[in-house]
Amino acid sequence: MFVQLPRKLSDFRNIVRKGMFLDPHQEEFFYAIPEKTWQELLENFNDNLELAKRVILNKQDLSEKDNALSWKNQQTIHNLDYAAKQLNEFIDAKKPIMILTDNDNDGSLSQSIADLYQTELKRQGEESNIVSEFCQDLGGRAVRGFSYELVEAIAKEQGLTKESEFLIVTADNGINSINEQREVLTRYPNAKFIVTDHHIPNTQMVMDNDISVIVNPNYNAQKYQTEKLFQLRENIPHTESYAYQDKNISGAQVLNALLRKSLELKYGEVEPKLLDSMTYLSKASNLL
Repeated sequence: MFVQLPRKLSDFRNIVRKGMFLDPHQEEFFYAIPEKTWQELLENFNDNLELAKRVILNKQDLSEKDNALSWKNQQTIHNLDYAAKQLNEFIDAKKPIMILTDNDNDGSLSQSIADLYQTELKRQGEESNIVSEFCQDLGGRAVRGFSYELVEAIAKEQGLTKESEFLIVTADNGINSINEQREVLTRYPNAKFIVTDHHIPNTQMVMDNDISVIVNPNYNAQKYQTEKLFQLRENIPHTESYAYQDKNISGAQVLNALLRKSLELKYGEVEPKLLDSMTYLSKASNLL
């Protein structure tokens, strides 16, 4: 459905569109974004079209060399390979996966990247069991990021039981959600987590073990990892596993790194047009 917009918002949408590579299917979703969302996005540029144009079109220098360097750096994010392999194991086994994204602009772009990922899995003939959902307050508590109530609602909708084994992938949230994780595990002891985030963690609020894998370039190295976990994580030298730290990376870029690595491990090189779309979406999150 094509959404008609007022002139100013239509011009803004055109600016954003010029900064992206989209196939016809993706473009259909792009032009269905509601007016309210475009207005909120434009407010990030002080409602100034010229500012938006300068930032979006002039800052998005995505040459092949820049992309290659960025991806080379991102591949050193701690746990990236290990997490991607775990994600692929759940996909191969057709076990349920919940991708829970934050409800801000960064989270919205994460949701779009997750949609592209699922589209590519279908194109490859993969039957996955993935549900993507925005984080939302379902329990009346002011919880930042995902909540037990959200997981419970999705679990009921999917017919999951206490014995079910499923994977929760967070995007742009979850790094300081140890209390919510404990609540989920109390009801669903076989659940596992991949936490993709970019926020600076409170180390007292981080669950980092064989149940909860952290993929966050701004997560400081912890000394309490067991020898078993260290072996599970490909015997990556401890100093190298934390080589990439970037406080300017967005939550969407971290999720994109995980999903791109997942596709590369499954199918080899990622289809160029898909890679362009995922990269533009993830980098756009730094501009909004």
